[in-house]
Amino acid sequence: MMMMMAYISTIWVEVYSFVMVYFALLSLSAALRWCAVTCQVLMRASSRLHDWLFSTVMRAPVSFFDLTPRGRIVNRFSRDMDESTNCTARC
Repeated sequence: MMMMMAYISTIWVEVYSFVMVYFALLSLSAALRWCAVTCQVLMRASSRLHDWLFSTVMRAPVSFFDLTPRGRIVNRFSRDMDESTNCTARC
């Protein structure tokens, strides 16, 4: 009788261990999927921001380029892209 109870408890320990490992792998998979989707969305947003900035600068009148130094324009592009890239890297 005692041997039978020990065998049953061993089976339940194995079942619980399997369930715990299964849920751990499932949660890891969900976390990785969330990170991949978030990074993809952030990269798409970064690309759209860059395209929007570039088209805005290209449509600017010549007087804008006479008044604004090139370094400030380049700095604006690089700062916005750096912020979006750092946000993506934090994922």
